[in-house]
Amino acid sequence: MSTEPIQTAEKKEPFEFSAGGSRFRVVPRCRWDESARVVSEKAYHFGETASLIPEDYALAWGPVLQPPYAGRIHFSQVARFYMWGTSDGALDRRTIVTHTANTHIIPSSSGLRRVAACVRGGDDVRLEGWLVDVDGIDDPAFHWRTSTTREDEGPGGCETVYLTRLTINERVYE
Repeated sequence: MSTEPIQTAEKKEPFEFSAGGSRFRVVPRCRWDESARVVSEKAYHFGETASLIPEDYALAWGPVLQPPYAGRIHFSQVARFYMWGTSDGALDRRTIVTHTANTHIIPSSSGLRRVAACVRGGDDVRLEGWLVDVDGIDDPAFHWRTSTTREDEGPGGCETVYLTRLTINERVYE
């Protein structure tokens, strides 16, 4: 859990993906491999976005999982955003911002969709796949973008992962 997410510039052509009866154009931006701890998770069940992105994980890695940060930050999620807070003013804000993320999960298969729904806070996970942008085919007004940097926060600062392999603790699912 101490390594940084691995983001690799690798070419993959856009492709069509169906979820919940809607078609989407998925545009891979970078290959993605991240090992982190789930500090909060939120499932979504209703609407077009929920059929495409059924899970959001708030993730932490590296120094945020070790003293002096460990146990001194609280996390919550609402409406596709995550929030963090601490009463310890000595903790470096930039370290927290660059070592935590709200991650939107697009499972590549029905099996991964079922497994992704089982992830809970406290689980150590490895997410492998692609950071992606998504556009609606049936609904041209639908646009969903991913962040490609760990430096950002707020709207547009979340990673959107097209998940092709998930490790939960020691178990691997594809």
